[in-house]
Amino acid sequence: MRTLRSAAFAAAAIAMTFGAATSFSVAQSAGEGLIKYRQALMSAQGAHMGAISAIVKGEADHANQLAAHVQALNDLANMIPEAFAEPGSDAETRALPLIWEDHEGFLAKAEALQTATADFATAAEGGDMAAVGAAMGPVGQACQGCHETYRGE
Repeated sequence: MRTLRSAAFAAAAIAMTFGAATSFSVAQSAGEGLIKYRQALMSAQGAHMGAISAIVKGEADHANQLAAHVQALNDLANMIPEAFAEPGSDAETRALPLIWEDHEGFLAKAEALQTATADFATAAEGGDMAAVGAAMGPVGQACQGCHETYRGE
C-alpha cells in the first residue's frame, strides 16, 4: 500500500512538473511572440517610411501609392499602444523597460505619432506635395522623440 502511494505521489509530482514546464514554455513562447510582433510592427513602419521618402524625394515614381503608404503608417501608429501594453518576455530587445515604468509618457509619445500620421494622411490624400513634405516632418519628429527616450541601441 505504501509503495502504491509513493508511486501515485511520484506520478502526480511528475505530472505537475510537466504541466508547469509546459505552461512556462507556452508563456515564454507567447512573450517571445509578442516581441516578434512588435519588431515586425516597427519594421513595417520603417518600410513604409522608406517608400514614402523615396516617393517624396522623386526617387520612385509611385505618387499614386503615396496615400496608401501614409494610411498604413497611421494604421500602424494606432497599433502601438496595444502592442506595448505589457513587457512580453525577458528577451533582449531595443525596447527599454522605461516604456512600462513611464507608460503614460510612452502613451503620450504614441499619441503624438498617431496625430502626426493622421495629419500626414490628410495631406497625402490631398495630393499637394508641398503639404505632404510639410506634414512629413512632424512624423519624423514624433518617431525620433519616442526613440530617443524609449529605445536603446
